[in-house]
Amino acid sequence: MDLAKHETLFSKIRLSKYINACSGDIYKGLQLYKYNIQACQALYPIISILEVGLRNSIDRELSKYFADENWLVTKQAQFAEHPDLVYKNVTGEEQQDFFFKEKIKKNSE
Repeated sequence: MDLAKHETLFSKIRLSKYINACSGDIYKGLQLYKYNIQACQALYPIISILEVGLRNSIDRELSKYFADENWLVTKQAQFAEHPDLVYKNVTGEEQQDFFFKEKIKKNSE
């Protein structure tokens, strides 16, 4: 196994965690990384189902709340421009977050 090639693909920092977990054994560390990928592959369908189910549940509840099945488009001002949607910029000041507003605007055009 060529560690340099693996580090180019996955990054030295990422692989070092696995190698360190194997007491510095490069071969075992790379094997552990591969096992982790396999574990992720096994969990992906479950995570995907959970994500879709959660998203649909949120949509269902917000559809009831707004009494509008098309709430994401028609209720932009109430949802995407809500004053609680803020973030702190690099100087620590709170700023309105228009990420959702911009995404909705872009997708509805």
